[in-house]
Amino acid sequence: MSTKTIILLFILGFLIGLLVLCYVPSYTNHLKSDDRGYDVMANNILTGHGFSGAESPPFEPNVTRTPGYPIFLALIYSLFGRNYNAVFIIQIIMSNLTALLVYFIAFKSFVSYKKQIASLSYILVLFCPFLWFLAKMLFTETLFTFLVTLSILLITVALERNSYWLFFTSGLITGIALLTRPTLLLLPIFLVLLIILAGIKRDKFSSLVKKNIVYITAVMLMWSPWIIRNYIVFKEFIPLTAGISGAFFYMGTLPPYRYSTEFFYKEEEKRFDDYLSKAGNTKAIIALDNEYKKDAFKRIKEMPLTYFKYTLQRIPILWLSSFSHYFGLETPLRKLTGELRNKILQKQNFMRELMIILIKLSLIFINILYVSTAVVGIVLLSKYWRKYYPLLMIPLYFTLIHMVLGRADARYALPAYPIMLIFSAYGLLFIQGQLKKYFYKGWKLV
Repeated sequence: MSTKTIILLFILGFLIGLLVLCYVPSYTNHLKSDDRGYDVMANNILTGHGFSGAESPPFEPNVTRTPGYPIFLALIYSLFGRNYNAVFIIQIIMSNLTALLVYFIAFKSFVSYKKQIASLSYILVLFCPFLWFLAKMLFTETLFTFLVTLSILLITVALERNSYWLFFTSGLITGIALLTRPTLLLLPIFLVLLIILAGIKRDKFSSLVKKNIVYITAVMLMWSPWIIRNYIVFKEFIPLTAGISGAFFYMGTLPPYRYSTEFFYKEEEKRFDDYLSKAGNTKAIIALDNEYKKDAFKRIKEMPLTYFKYTLQRIPILWLSSFSHYFGLETPLRKLTGELRNKILQKQNFMRELMIILIKLSLIFINILYVSTAVVGIVLLSKYWRKYYPLLMIPLYFTLIHMVLGRADARYALPAYPIMLIFSAYGLLFIQGQLKKYFYKGWKLV
């Protein structure tokens, strides 16, 4: 793919992102959940009220969110005012830049057919409809996905060039990503193992130690001010957040549903509502979070096999979704088909229901295509796992971490999509090769 083609596709991706922003509805058009919290925190930072989620005095310091995304929003607000469209446009550009990072990662990682794989990966990420919706929300995912992808590119190049500077830079970016979403907490450990696995045959032990020290030092440079802040403010050691992790860990011991907080048992739902009502009382939140953790460990000990079954059941919930509710199409498919059938029987106009059903089915088909071809790519490359460990690690990490946590929402797997789509590109090119071999020899994807 030529530089001119890359630029033209980038512009096309940006224009499509603008069309999605302007014409595709979203359930976050009116801030009402996490997006409202991030917006309030960003405004409080700008107005001198500190890192607080409160909308009125005394603006108690927040302990349930990390500062990365509110600071990102505050920077945009400082330049453009409290303008959500400015945020969305910047996030569209950032999403496209993520696709560009994926192009370089694929180009650096593969030896054979690297131009084709890099080009197809770029196209898949650039025009992935599930990444478009992220850009039009005040959610962490667009920034977080960009940072995770950038960190993987930097560490891939660092391993290739044996560069301490790039190990340090990757550590800084990992630290920023960690402060954007706390689910990244264990990733630095995975990356340390990556550095060891990649260099164990060619590097001396002292060299491996130095690389890991450089990387971890950079992570801690970004992370430690937040730990210090939490200790000064709350007089407790809080590495990232409190008040959320324990509840989600506990939810992981309950039967999995696509939206766990909406399907609590009645007694658990009341307990969780009480839990959220203490949002302004930091000590109560920390205490209740610890209570949730204790109860979670107790339940796991009492029913280990059932808990293991629940974790496995979260895999399809994480990876298979139409994501249509994020495009404002929140009516379930079963209800839509019922409405369609009734309108046909009553000889009423049913085009609206039919179009929504077709959109939902098209989106789920695209997702299944992405995931299934990625699985093909991963299986084909599994014997070279040492070479592709940096890439394999990302979808594996996000799957494992959210198998344990109770929030089995497909949105949480999306930060792994750009890297996963590299494997999808490899799988698609393999399938193309097989079709070309047995059916039509002149057909090709890129």
